Amino acid sequence: MSKETAEEAAQTLRFMLFGLSTSGKSEIIGSYFNDFRIAGEKYVKVIGTKCYLKFIEIQLIPDEPPIKIKLEIWDAVTQERFPLICAANSSSMDGIMLVYDITNNDSFQFICDNYSSLANHVGPRCRMTLLGNKCEKENMRAVSRQRVRDFSRTNRLSDLDVSGRRSVRVDQAVEDLVVDVLRAKQKKKRKKKAPTVKC
Repeated sequence: MSKETAEEAAQTLRFMLFGLSTSGKSEIIGSYFNDFRIAGEKYVKVIGTKCYLKFIEIQLIPDEPPIKIKLEIWDAVTQERFPLICAANSSSMDGIMLVYDITNNDSFQFICDNYSSLANHVGPRCRMTLLGNKCEKENMRAVSRQRVRDFSRTNRLSDLDVSGRRSVRVDQAVEDLVVDVLRAKQKKKRKKKAPTVKC
């Protein structure tokens, strides 16, 4: 199979980064995409929004062929000014990464203030995860772990501390979300295929 054919056969997943520009979203993207220098990765800019493309393979079930994924990661650069517009645009996303800076309370408060609106706009199969960026500055932490834990538990979110600048757990964060989305989709397919039992 040619590279073009393999890419056409890949399943498309759309993720969005949500958070203040000061949260370090660009660092996370730069880490995951290796500064956009890897062959096969593309970058597209669409009216205030940047979309980054990458083809990956995920081994969801042992002894079965890996699932080919065309991963789109979207980042709106105007979220501070138009958070509600960004929330509305989240309806087509499969996954959302809520990014805050662990050394900046305002960045976490932005997530808290806009989470409800975001959750009301996403589709029923969309999965979200909370990422505390800049974990290399743990000694400067301003957002308490207890506050993060309470928010995550209340909203049933997974959470992970990462460092875009040092490339710490960034790949894990993205791939964990991919797996979460794929499992949610498979679960829904199994429900659709379940036979109807007549009494």
